[in-house]
Amino acid sequence: MPTSHVQRLKRFFISHLEVASIVVAFFVAVLVFAIKSEYFRSAQNALNIAGQTAPISIVAFGMTFVILSGGIDLSVGAVVSFAGIVAAKMVESGVNIWVSSLAALLTGCLFGLFNGTVIVKGRIQPFLVTLGALSIVKGLSLVLSGGQTSYLLDETYQTVFGNGVSLMTWTVVLLIVCQTVVRFTRFGRHVQAIGCSAIAARLSGVPVQFVKVRVYVMSGLLAALSGLTMTGRLGSASAQTGDGMELDAIAAVVLGGTNFTGEGGSMLGTLFGALIMGTVSSGLNISGVDPYIQNVVKGAIIIAAVLLGGLKTRGGES
Repeated sequence: MPTSHVQRLKRFFISHLEVASIVVAFFVAVLVFAIKSEYFRSAQNALNIAGQTAPISIVAFGMTFVILSGGIDLSVGAVVSFAGIVAAKMVESGVNIWVSSLAALLTGCLFGLFNGTVIVKGRIQPFLVTLGALSIVKGLSLVLSGGQTSYLLDETYQTVFGNGVSLMTWTVVLLIVCQTVVRFTRFGRHVQAIGCSAIAARLSGVPVQFVKVRVYVMSGLLAALSGLTMTGRLGSASAQTGDGMELDAIAAVVLGGTNFTGEGGSMLGTLFGALIMGTVSSGLNISGVDPYIQNVVKGAIIIAAVLLGGLKTRGGES
């Protein structure tokens, strides 16, 4: 068998083993906390975990494309907040919920377009551009909201974006769509090629700049959609709604087996990465662990996932 075929088969089994290991890790976490707490085993807690995880999963699906292309988007948490505020403010002003939702999604696309354009045209590191964008969008959220919480209690809006069934529906639909795009479309292959080597991709005829801009637009769009689901779930929006979601999304993607070299890209892995973070957070809360310690645990999980990913990558190359 040719060496290229052997390497391809090796990568196939490694990627599927990686997803399987994440699923196993999720059920182990569930089992540990279920043994420790009776409330953790309740249906209500399961619904709470699903509700908390859905908005993070939606952001993380977009972040998967970004990281797969070798980039990073630190502005998504701020975009979540801004999109929710836009929708809430417009509905408060008497605008139709569908027009308000479309406007919020458009703002996410525009922020993504800004990030992508500055990155590719200015040839600036994504970390720096999106860090600056985070501050800009956060400031705009505070200006728009006046530092106050806006409420959105429309029943139709909450049915579409906020209840348990709709949140799970959004998650499953986006899981299927994003997985199809990354695995079976030219765009998905281009994203992976850029992550492996932008120079090689360009020499192969891939429109690197155009693809990168589309990746950030997609990230902004999904962050805005996540903002709509957060607003629907909470019934309110503020400049603090999306705080820290960029870290949760990155953690979910890294746990899901995606790395910055164009390898991985399993949306199912990303989903279970988000579920692991949600399960650990819920379990620690129920156990009465100090929130500051929870941040330490979350950071340790991310570092452990990165180290394991690095070891698997080196193992796959040898």
